[in-house]
Amino acid sequence: MGVEYLVCPRAIKGWSLFLMTALELLTHWEARGPIKVTVGVVGMTGLHWPPRIGRRVAYEDGIEHAATGRVWNEEAQRAFLVSAAAKLFDNFGLTAPTEQELGDLIRPAAV
Repeated sequence: MGVEYLVCPRAIKGWSLFLMTALELLTHWEARGPIKVTVGVVGMTGLHWPPRIGRRVAYEDGIEHAATGRVWNEEAQRAFLVSAAAKLFDNFGLTAPTEQELGDLIRPAAV
């Protein structure tokens, strides 16, 4: 079996799309807050970060990030996704990315 790598952009973009879709649905249903949002990744034991950054193996099998809020505007969504990405990077011993570095991966919905 070969080395397995984390596709980090796909994970972060998936979180962003999940958040956007869920908040749009809750808004459509006129849901009232507070709303708790949780994202994460499991099954990272033995998983490697892509080699262009340096070969690193995940410290923990999984990470989770959760937050509860009444307002999930664009600023709150971006802050949530930046914090979630920081936990993912930290699990590989990497410096957390900035909001600017994450760019279009964390483009949230306008709620």
